[in-house]
Amino acid sequence: RLTTVAPRTTITVDPFTIEFIRVTHSMPDCVALAITTGAMLGVGAVAERNARRALTSEVEARLLLEARNLARSSMPVLLAEYPELTLHPQVKELLTQHSEIALAAVVDHRGVIQGHADSRELGRPFSPPAALKSLPPLTPLQDQETLTSNDEVMAVSVPIVHTRRRQLGTVWIAVHRSYVDGLLAQ
Repeated sequence: RLTTVAPRTTITVDPFTIEFIRVTHSMPDCVALAITTGAMLGVGAVAERNARRALTSEVEARLLLEARNLARSSMPVLLAEYPELTLHPQVKELLTQHSEIALAAVVDHRGVIQGHADSRELGRPFSPPAALKSLPPLTPLQDQETLTSNDEVMAVSVPIVHTRRRQLGTVWIAVHRSYVDGLLAQ
């Protein structure tokens, strides 16, 4: 069956959408066909999911890198008599340089804060952010490292291990969820 269709008309023949576009050609009243399918939406969804996964993996990797670096530099300091004198300015500088970081803390093996941007927190027991739930990591975790999240933050914890394999403490670093969501929205 033949159907006459005017230029600039769009018709649907499931699963296709066909748009008739006027073109200039040696023949009068020629049209080109623009055919789209639902597969285009599927490709877009897959591309978005892959981008979301890659960005989330990058944020995880950055969090882990910051936490591992802070853990390595904290190891000899936690063995000193007054570790807070070194760790407080170090953690404060980290938060100053990275506004996306919501929390950075160095906690000793007793659970007492030795490094924090807020000097009033030094010497207090550490409490992780409330309602943290474990996340399946996209970046490989090492022994005793954790990746967790709640509605407000994505957090990692990394052990501070002495060369004799004795755990001296833990570093906690978290980024604002709004930072992660903002990256994904771009």
